[in-house]
Amino acid sequence: MLRWLGQLYARRIVNVNVNIVLAGLLALPPTLLAVWLAHRAGVETPWKITLITFVTDVVADVAIYYTLHWLANHWPALHVLRRDHPHKVHKAHLSFFKDATLVQVERAALSPILYFLFLGTQHVLIAHDWHPVPATVIGFAVGIGTARTLHTLWMLRQERLSRLASLRVERQQRAERRLRTGPARGPETGSAQPPPATPDAPPAPPPGEVSPTAASERG
Repeated sequence: MLRWLGQLYARRIVNVNVNIVLAGLLALPPTLLAVWLAHRAGVETPWKITLITFVTDVVADVAIYYTLHWLANHWPALHVLRRDHPHKVHKAHLSFFKDATLVQVERAALSPILYFLFLGTQHVLIAHDWHPVPATVIGFAVGIGTARTLHTLWMLRQERLSRLASLRVERQQRAERRLRTGPARGPETGSAQPPPATPDAPPAPPPGEVSPTAASERG
């Protein structure tokens, strides 16, 4: 069971989603602390609280995600699970920093949706006299849920395109091997050798005639 869970987590599409959600959850306490401290310091304007939330969440989330991504995709202790998993899609040729940054670029493409829903929900709830802390939690749940769904669909499409590209490469390699494979070659000339000809049998003599071979045997 533990090995199956480890192999499931070793799959990139799984650990990317798990790590992003986990990073968001782990970044939530320092974000809530920053919001609470700002509220205690007398910051009541919704846009100021939203700005504090955004800055704190981005810094904490990115730092935590880089750590989790290294553990899931580049930690040597999980190498066996990553190697043995039959459905992994992992860009092994990328370094840790490039690999993690690629995920961050994909997240950045979805970040307008995430933060529009996250901070927009928080802002609306605070404007309707909600306390900033529960408003932040609800906004986070709405934003991260939507962004994770869209990112998962994106990664599933990437996996499908990667499999199709691999199949095309395999078909092309098989076709090239068939073109290089010709008829059997002779050991010396290297050219195709025709099969050895069988000697033709002598023609039968006409009726009434004795063949030279039979005449010589009688004589």
